[in-house]
Amino acid sequence: MEKETLKRIFDFFEKKENLKKPFVYKLAINEPFTEDDLNVKGNLYFPNSKKITSLPKGLKVEGDLSLANTSIRTLPEGLEVGGWLSIEDTSISKIPKGLKVGGSLIISHTSIGILPKGLEVSGIIYAINSHIFNIEEIPKGVITEAIVTTNKLLVNPNLTISGNLRLPGTNITSLPKGLKVGGDLDLYNLMLKSLPEGLKVGGNLDLRNCKQLTLLPEGLKVGGNLDLRNCKQLTLLPEGLEVNGDLYIRSTPLSKRSDQYLAKYIKGRITR
Repeated sequence: MEKETLKRIFDFFEKKENLKKPFVYKLAINEPFTEDDLNVKGNLYFPNSKKITSLPKGLKVEGDLSLANTSIRTLPEGLEVGGWLSIEDTSISKIPKGLKVGGSLIISHTSIGILPKGLEVSGIIYAINSHIFNIEEIPKGVITEAIVTTNKLLVNPNLTISGNLRLPGTNITSLPKGLKVGGDLDLYNLMLKSLPEGLKVGGNLDLRNCKQLTLLPEGLKVGGNLDLRNCKQLTLLPEGLEVNGDLYIRSTPLSKRSDQYLAKYIKGRITR
């Protein structure tokens, strides 16, 4: 539909039905924003848009904001996002002052190299294949549950990761002692040889295709399912293991174990 036709339609509804023009439409045609426009109530998605190169100053999005694989070059100062913010695969090279994100921040596959003081991320910062590397701890002045780089998982020791933690696509080979994840923990296809003492997972624990994994820690607690499919070197389950969901053990040495042995640890079904 042509731009002039769209303009006439939105103008009509704005005058006759008192309906606001969509934020995305105003941004596309460079129409001025009102203060009310800058407070977006829901989610804001720009899927693979090559027309979006900037956002207005003072923007606040109550839900998620997805700018992944767009042509955006900068983020406005004072941007606030209530949900998660994704700027993956963009040309953005700098995080603005005062950025606040209520969910996770995804800056993977960007040239961002510094996390500025005052950055507040309630969830996790995913910086896989970015220019953030060789850091040994969460930078001072940065508030977040954890930072995931290509090779490392840095966790705030005073916090439990409240949501999901997903690490596929990284080269991480070890996890920090006492790690606690409130949601799902996805470790699919990682080169882990062991898991840390004190690990607790509130949701599902996915260890599929972790072919180097030789043992699980004693006292491991999993609130959902435990998926061990294709873990070729796992022969035993540890003492104190508690799985509230199902156990998946196809293509593992554990599949030869008796139901009586496995049932001691599993409250759900056993799938061989």
